[in-house]
Amino acid sequence: MPGRFLTDAERGRFTGFPKTIPLEECVTSFTLSPTDLDLVRLLRGGKNRLGFALQLGSIRYLGFAPDEPLNCSGDRRQLCCRPT
Repeated sequence: MPGRFLTDAERGRFTGFPKTIPLEECVTSFTLSPTDLDLVRLLRGGKNRLGFALQLGSIRYLGFAPDEPLNCSGDRRQLCCRPT
């Protein structure tokens, strides 16, 4: 029978966003470059564009795209929604 490698708390940290992200890291990870914006603009609908933008930032910050990209705090969503 296999043992458990991670505790539930450790597993939670590796499956989604932490409760808070320092502002500097949030800006660094979730600010979209001109190339990123070109990709986002190819998508139809605001929800699709927001979800894609959050996934790009998530991959930069977490190293993976979580199952629920909109399950994050408002500060990250605001950074993605703010016009450049």
